Amino acid sequence: MTTPSISVEKIAKLARLHQSVTPEYVAKYHTELSTILEYVDQLSSAVFKNTIVNERTTTIGALRSDTPAVDQARTERIRTAIIKNFPHSSNSLLILPGIFE
Repeated sequence: MTTPSISVEKIAKLARLHQSVTPEYVAKYHTELSTILEYVDQLSSAVFKNTIVNERTTTIGALRSDTPAVDQARTERIRTAIIKNFPHSSNSLLILPGIFE
């Protein structure tokens, strides 16, 4: 497997780095990224003997049936307690502070 071309500028943009990308920066990190990718390539082509593959396999039939046990009185008590203890509510709705401004 050959090492793919690396665009340090694109990676810096995706990482939202706020520093200016200088030619020295590009050269340094291009070398480091190339070394890392070469090492990953070596690892992917390695042959491991006598290893145990840890795979989790299940079949659909082996899963339990997922039927909810409805206890309407308990559900209503929990709902009422949550609304009562919430800092701000109106008409049984919970009011949260805005995320976007």
